[in-house]
Amino acid sequence: MEVEMKTKKGEELAYKIVNMSRDHLMVSFRFLDRALYRLEFKAASQNNMGTNGEIFFLNPVEVIENYKADRQSVARIYLHSIFHCILQHPFMKDDKVSRIWNLASDLAAENSILELNKAVIKTARDGEQRKELSKLKKSGMGMTIEKIYSFLIENKSDEDEVRRLEKLFYRDDHDFWDRDNENRKFDTSNIKDRQEEWKEIGERIKTDLETFSKDFAEGREGLIQNIKEVNRERRDYGEFLRKFAVLGEEIEVNDDEFDYIFYTYGMELYGNMPLIEPLEHREDVKIKDFVIAIDTSGSCAGDVVEAFLSKTYSILKNSASFFKKVNIHIIMCDAKVQQDIKITSDEEFEAYMKNIALCGFGGTDFRPVFSYVDQLIEDGEFDNLRGLIYFTDGYGKFPTRKPDYDVAFVFVEDEKISGKVPPWAIRLTLRSEDIKNQEKGRSVKS
Repeated sequence: MEVEMKTKKGEELAYKIVNMSRDHLMVSFRFLDRALYRLEFKAASQNNMGTNGEIFFLNPVEVIENYKADRQSVARIYLHSIFHCILQHPFMKDDKVSRIWNLASDLAAENSILELNKAVIKTARDGEQRKELSKLKKSGMGMTIEKIYSFLIENKSDEDEVRRLEKLFYRDDHDFWDRDNENRKFDTSNIKDRQEEWKEIGERIKTDLETFSKDFAEGREGLIQNIKEVNRERRDYGEFLRKFAVLGEEIEVNDDEFDYIFYTYGMELYGNMPLIEPLEHREDVKIKDFVIAIDTSGSCAGDVVEAFLSKTYSILKNSASFFKKVNIHIIMCDAKVQQDIKITSDEEFEAYMKNIALCGFGGTDFRPVFSYVDQLIEDGEFDNLRGLIYFTDGYGKFPTRKPDYDVAFVFVEDEKISGKVPPWAIRLTLRSEDIKNQEKGRSVKS
């Protein structure tokens, strides 16, 4: 009985501490009102604190011990968990390397918190954390979770370095991310529902920061950019390419229109004479005539171009988008057409990718490519060209009229691009990490 009383009193004290910490955060961060009060509190047996986007789980003993050691610590842990939700870290793991994703999410959350620079959230580790984050910022990358994740993956930090950063930036337990209040795994629909709700909360916070919360003039830009990053609509690159598909004909059995009853009856009746022959032709939607223009000027030169072509090839090949005979032109260009390589099969595409060589590197003018492609059409090079995809940094002169085929200008969002395209063109923005990821089915942003 005495033990139960102590346990009950401990829980009551822990809840009081967390509630008080949340109220203190509210006073300093009014733009976080809905986010701060979205979570319920629940005692859990785990030693650490954390959230699944609905409940903030806490161990009463851990809460009390943290509060005794540093009165700001519970508020900081709670805010850290809230920022994970606002920035959608628990909902974006997919097939990432779990340990590196967890570290990247902690780095991103702590960076956004430190940029707000308020006394209510200061802890003893802040100075050392700022030094580490400063090193990352000097690399020139953005401080969003996916850019940090890509940086960590590409630089392959050793075990000791990863462990050191984990210890420095750890605040909450990410094991709660995919658990419900009974400590069972969420199903996919529940995760998507939570993500949509936190996306809406994030949009409200962004709007508040952009309009009313002028007190955060110095530290708000990082948070705004992070929210924009995670809330931007994503589109599947494979689906995007299929927009350029044309109806064509391939010689193969058309099972959809073949009547097996008449066929088998004839074979039984006459031995080797079916009453109906299978239809040999079938219409299917696949990519046949296609142009990929690569702007090799300025920031578009380098490995990102090769990665983009490799990504495009991978999607075309793996999504069964090829005809057995294809007609794809890969054009290298700057202020003029430098090279045109014609691909008629996936084998040729594979060989081209093994020996790819960029050329050009001058200024940018989009018009020569369109003039060149128009001439190819006039010369009968294409049966029915539906699409041209132009990989570029966006700086150059565009044609004044719309061509007879669809056009997409593709940008890499972490380059300094103008982002302006003619009203008749499609704009697609890819992240460099998505371009470099060769796995089928990955998503990109539009």
